[in-house]
Amino acid sequence: MSVDAQQFIEEIDAPVDEPIEQLDVRNLGPPRPLSETLERLAEMDEGVLVQLNDRASQHLYPNWTTTATATKPGKRTRRR
Repeated sequence: MSVDAQQFIEEIDAPVDEPIEQLDVRNLGPPRPLSETLERLAEMDEGVLVQLNDRASQHLYPNWTTTATATKPGKRTRRR
């Protein structure tokens, strides 16, 4: 799969005048994608890092799928 990092950066309104680095972590199992990304970010002085990943990192995003549902009056449960 080919990814055009420049086009992706323009779509998400990231700075286009900065150097672009790509990090492909699609074949790495947890926790290597996160550790490789953090290491690369620490090494970068400037620029935009585009991470290629084949899964959503559940620890980096807010839990948008959690909803509150009423089961009994006054009691709420969380469903994922």
